[in-house]
Amino acid sequence: MSGSTAGRVAGRAAIVTGGGMSGDEMSIGRAIAVLLAREGARVGVLDVDVEAARATVAEIEDGGGVALAIQGDVTSEEDCRRAVAEVLEQAGRLDILVNNVGITAGAGLITEVGEAAWDRAMDVNAKGAFFMTKHAVPAMTGGGSVVNISSIATISPRHGTVYAISKKALEELTLAIAVQFGAQGIRANSVLPGEVWTELMARLYPNPEEAARGPQLRRRRSLLGTEGDA
Repeated sequence: MSGSTAGRVAGRAAIVTGGGMSGDEMSIGRAIAVLLAREGARVGVLDVDVEAARATVAEIEDGGGVALAIQGDVTSEEDCRRAVAEVLEQAGRLDILVNNVGITAGAGLITEVGEAAWDRAMDVNAKGAFFMTKHAVPAMTGGGSVVNISSIATISPRHGTVYAISKKALEELTLAIAVQFGAQGIRANSVLPGEVWTELMARLYPNPEEAARGPQLRRRRSLLGTEGDA
């Protein structure tokens, strides 16, 4: 891959949550998993949809990489514990955790958000990352890295109230990891993507007219008038 340093994470093992893909658009989680494998890591691809996880694993293996599909729901602490255990069993170590999985929970002003939407977004986006970190960090006996995929929505929340709040919780989790485990050689970072066209975004625009107009509207929201892709 142009610009990459081959083997940057050779010999290391990683877990990427929400790493599957079930549509035609590349998801951020799948792109992360594929790149980690391309750079030499053995990757546990965790997704609630095991077929989506297997699709990512197949792409990794087609490129000569090593990966494991793991079915799991990050809102279940037992599933998170099991995911870490499966990677340890297969790879004998864990070095990298990418808390990527997330849901939008729909748009809405503070005065419009229902309790169910709040609970679901906080469960998937915040509690899921907490559970994964809780069980992954003790497995990083040689040090490691936790990467939390937050969002630029935490800086400019507009109408995605619950989404922005849940993603802000990830940034606080990042600080807590750094403070509590930095001395053990475990690094923690948050990444705040801007406008990125992904499978999740494509599903928000179900008909052809909306699909054509959606990216234009999203680009106009960007300070640079642009949008990336996974």
